[in-house]
Amino acid sequence: MNNKIIIDTDPWVDDALAIMYAIKSWCKIDWITTVFWNSDIENTTKNSLKILSLINSDISVYKWISNPIKVNKTFAVSHWDWGFWGVDFLTNNTIEKIDAVTYLVSTLEKTEDKISIICLWPVTNIAKVITLRPDLTKKIDELIILWWVIWEKWNITDYAEFNVYNDPDALKIVLSFELNIYLIPINICRKVFFTIEDFNNINNKNISNSIKSITNQYINYYQNNKLFGDFKWGVMYDLLATTFFTNKELFLWEPTFINVVTKWINIWETFVQKKLKWNCNLINYVDDIAIKKLFFNTMNL
Repeated sequence: MNNKIIIDTDPWVDDALAIMYAIKSWCKIDWITTVFWNSDIENTTKNSLKILSLINSDISVYKWISNPIKVNKTFAVSHWDWGFWGVDFLTNNTIEKIDAVTYLVSTLEKTEDKISIICLWPVTNIAKVITLRPDLTKKIDELIILWWVIWEKWNITDYAEFNVYNDPDALKIVLSFELNIYLIPINICRKVFFTIEDFNNINNKNISNSIKSITNQYINYYQNNKLFGDFKWGVMYDLLATTFFTNKELFLWEPTFINVVTKWINIWETFVQKKLKWNCNLINYVDDIAIKKLFFNTMNL
């Protein structure tokens, strides 16, 4: 893990665990960027600052663009009004003044090392940057994207997962470039789940209690959600993106061509298309027991 990483996120509960895990893993997080989706750009930015305060980190935070390329943005109604279910934390962290797109272009221009980018939301901003400066794609070592559903029911239309639904054009653009892309479907994330009691495994009670306070209603939501599966726990989707970065041996994947149909309004079908040159690595297995053990061992470092 010699590469610097950028985490592109719309912080909510599972983003919080993903970011805290990455920091405790001593990942070289260059900076964190915030975007809309779980809530508006102002709230997601505030949430990122609060997450960093919880774990005593001074990583720089930059605000990114708040609208998708073509479609209208849709907030996640299950995520309450601003993401942490009304739980608030004090923070002394502040947002950087320069916008994140400008800073990313500048960083990629100047860096001698390749950078890994972890996307925990629609890839709108990555699409904008590489469209603006396609020459900078050579500076991106890998792009880890948490999108899509395969083999299971979709969660927004009959054909679309919610991240794709929010900006299908961005995904289509990113997949058209020759990038080292790893795509983590959310049904793979559903293999790894948490109960409130699980967080008793964190020795630092300040962190443990803080995590419980922001995950309690989140886990309750999943336990009472009958529409997309009868869950008895909470699914921490975004955590799989950062654990994949640190421990790829706990996953399996295969080269795949993913096609995104953007011409049918409000459908945004995404599917595997066979017999074409692959454009990403599709994750198809995770060692769920090992991932949970890795998370709690890391949080206790």
